[in-house]
Amino acid sequence: PVVSVAMIYLLIDAPESRQDELLGELALSPTIGITESGLTGDLIRFSVFFASRTDAENWSEQLKSFEPQLREEEDEDWARTWRETWRPFPVGDRFYLVPEWMDDPAPEGRIRLEMHSGLAFGTGDHATTQMCLLALEQSMAAGARVLDIGTGSGILLAAAAKLGAGFVAGTD
Repeated sequence: PVVSVAMIYLLIDAPESRQDELLGELALSPTIGITESGLTGDLIRFSVFFASRTDAENWSEQLKSFEPQLREEEDEDWARTWRETWRPFPVGDRFYLVPEWMDDPAPEGRIRLEMHSGLAFGTGDHATTQMCLLALEQSMAAGARVLDIGTGSGILLAAAAKLGAGFVAGTD
């Protein structure tokens, strides 16, 4: 059975011009994760997650100029939700990302990359992952040595190996 726990976070809508200021402040916080998404105009919505309500309340006070809203909601089984909704998709000119439980073959001319997702990265849909995959397919030479710092799910190492890297290593 999945144990449901509360997610405690601050919801902050900040102008893009103050993004670096906010992230600088948060670098000192005990946050366990931050998501950001665009809103209308130049506003960015930040969800800043904390392990405890006390931490969230303390940082709400420290960030009061950003007018944070304290939120708490029941967590959900993200792995189950991901499994029910995630579908294969192409990245760049050569890759085709497929969740590990699906047997979809890659379209003609594409390399099938099997995804083993975690709770954050690992779905392959984040822009940084896609840009790194594109950079690998455009510039990696056969036999290259590839090091991935912040490996996460290992998707970049798997991609490098399938492109013919001679050595791959990663660390988190």
